[in-house]
Amino acid sequence: MKNQFILFLIIVCLIGCRKEPQFSTAAFQTRNGWGYTIAINKKVVIKQSIIPTVVGNQSFVTKKEALKTAAVVLRKLKRFGNPTLTKNEIDSLQITYQHE
Repeated sequence: MKNQFILFLIIVCLIGCRKEPQFSTAAFQTRNGWGYTIAINKKVVIKQSIIPTVVGNQSFVTKKEALKTAAVVLRKLKRFGNPTLTKNEIDSLQITYQHE
């Protein structure tokens, strides 16, 4: 009986003490504009210095655009685990870039 109680306490602690991951985004300046990072529990897991899916190595023109894109990537990461963006998603966010 005592062992079952101890096992029960361990299970409750494991379930109850488990913390949800803490996500955060931040913008940083690049040589030609802006990029973004996404961190989980303060550890950077994505560092994006160029606009995804856009031909050429183009940075985001503004900090706001970088953070707007980071928010979409973060939302996808939380929901599906796959943070990949498509060209249509970039265009729907109205991100400024040079078309080729």
